[in-house]
Amino acid sequence: MDADELKAAFTNLAPLPDGDSFWTLRRAELRARMASDDPSEFLTWSTIISTMFVGDAPYIRDEWDALLESGEWERWKQAIAEDDVGRPARLPDVDWTSGNLIHQAYHLLRWEQHTGQRITSLKSIVEIGGGYGAMAKVARRAGFGGKYLIVDTPEFSLLQKYYLSQCGVEADCRTQIVGRRSPGLLIALWSLSEIDIAQSDVYLDSIKPSGVLASANSVEIAIDLASRLKTNQIEIDHLPGNFYLLQ
Repeated sequence: MDADELKAAFTNLAPLPDGDSFWTLRRAELRARMASDDPSEFLTWSTIISTMFVGDAPYIRDEWDALLESGEWERWKQAIAEDDVGRPARLPDVDWTSGNLIHQAYHLLRWEQHTGQRITSLKSIVEIGGGYGAMAKVARRAGFGGKYLIVDTPEFSLLQKYYLSQCGVEADCRTQIVGRRSPGLLIALWSLSEIDIAQSDVYLDSIKPSGVLASANSVEIAIDLASRLKTNQIEIDHLPGNFYLLQ
C-alpha cells in the first residue's frame, strides 16, 4: 500500500460512531490529518506522537541498557534499526534507531526473560491495539516467523497496513476477530485498559493464548486484567503506576 492508496482508503471509511471518547476523537483527528497532510510524514503528526511514539523519554535509556546487557545485543540491534517510513524522530545520540522501537523491543525482552521463551519459537501472535505497527516490525526483525495478526480500529488498521508494507513486514491487520484464536502470544500493551470491559471481554472470549504480554496503567485495572487473563501483575520499575501482565 502506498500513500495515495492509503488516502483513498480513508475516504471510503464508514462514518465514525457518535460520542467523544478519547479514541473516537483520535480517530477523527487521524482522518483530518490524512485528508490534508502527507501520510509519508505521519510520525510527525501530533495525534501519533501524543499517543504512540515515546521519542527520547527519560526511561528509554534504562530500556536501551537492558537490551544492551541482555546477552543478545546483535539480535535486538537488528530489531530496533529504524526505517525512514513516516519520518520518525531518531535518538539524538544514536541516530539509527528511535525511542519507540527500543520501547517495543524492551517489552518483548521482558516477556522472554519472565517466561524463559523466545518469540522465535512461536507460531502465532495476536496483538490488540497495534499502534502504527511498530511492535509487529520489531517482532519480525527479532526473529518471529509465524503469523502476526493485529486487531484495531479501521483508521489505525489502515495505517498499520501502509507502514508495515512500506517496511517490508508481513502482518494481517484487521478490525475484528473472526472465530476463535489460540495464539502462542497475546500482546495487549495498554490497549485493554483503554477500552470498556464489554469490548475487552469480546476479545478475551475469542482469544485463548498460551502466552500473554499485556500492561495496564493503574493497579485496579491491572488486578482486574490479571484475573481475567490468569496472570500476575508486575509493576514496571521505571514506569511507576504501570504494570505488566506476563505469562
